[in-house]
Amino acid sequence: MDAEDTQHDPLRDAREAALRRISELRQRSAAPIEPAGPDLRTLLARSERHVDELRRSASELAAILPTRVEAAVARALGEDEGGLGRRIDHVVDQSGRLSAAVERVENDLLSERMARVEDLEVLVGLVSGGLTSLRADLRAVQRELAELRAARPAGRRAAR
Repeated sequence: MDAEDTQHDPLRDAREAALRRISELRQRSAAPIEPAGPDLRTLLARSERHVDELRRSASELAAILPTRVEAAVARALGEDEGGLGRRIDHVVDQSGRLSAAVERVENDLLSERMARVEDLEVLVGLVSGGLTSLRADLRAVQRELAELRAARPAGRRAAR
């Protein structure tokens, strides 16, 4: 083995690391153990105090909360300050007004449609009358043309 292989021997490095770890663990086990936290009795006394505080708070809330909830419900439903009943009446009134407005718009649209249909009927009548008159005029022109052809001398027909 050359000098470079002896310096980087992985087996020797692993052995040294293991020995260091063993010595660290021995030093830790030889050191006196410190208590991890406060005494169990101290913890129990502290938690009993917290439980007592929670009991007091719960009893205070049990005495106060029903009256506060009752007052809030009374305020919400009360008629004096524009409560729920008055608001519902207002909503019913507004919905009635809205329904009437929609009905008016509906009637306006219907009458507008009927007026357009009537306008179309007039236009169809005018166009139909115009076409009837035009056909009558065409028939008259055809009759006159036929009469002119019949009145025309036979000699002129041959010259053509």
